[in-house]
Amino acid sequence: ANQVNQQRSKLMFDILIESIKEKLGELSSWSGGAFIGMGVLIMIGSPILSIVAYAAIAYGAYLIYKEG
Repeated sequence: ANQVNQQRSKLMFDILIESIKEKLGELSSWSGGAFIGMGVLIMIGSPILSIVAYAAIAYGAYLIYKEG
């Protein structure tokens, strides 16, 4: 009976390790895709990004002014 329990726990541990490896693989592919998307947006949308940057700076200044 003890040997069966050891085999079960090893099987569960192996399944856990495999699922963690799969999740890490998915995470790295999502991160890679996000960086590729960001790079493409920067290359294509530079004028748009400067407008977004100005808006972010203005909103940040507004928040600081509003606090004070």
